[in-house]
Amino acid sequence: MAIDESTQCITLQINFSKTDDQHQYVFTTTDLWSMKSRSFIDVTAHVLNDKDFNRISTVLACTRFPGVHSFNRIAEILHSIHLMYDLPVSKIVATVTDNGANFVKAFKEF
Repeated sequence: MAIDESTQCITLQINFSKTDDQHQYVFTTTDLWSMKSRSFIDVTAHVLNDKDFNRISTVLACTRFPGVHSFNRIAEILHSIHLMYDLPVSKIVATVTDNGANFVKAFKEF
């Protein structure tokens, strides 16, 4: 599915923090990409169902990423997304990325 050039921002406001209170650990995935001179970032949170260990995934953000893809900007944007959902860093046990140098440094500094 392609993102239309007229798309300015896609943000999914799912009340993750209320359902997340019951989960001790959260895993996230994140990616940055560019299309037609526009950059985007997505962050997805994953938890395991306590009963059958099925993964439950929720998109926290899929939005424009203006500016340079520097490690400090990535850390800043990720931090603001986590704050939006009252998701403390202490609860996030792992984040999967594409191993780009900017992501690696962001997580070392973050």
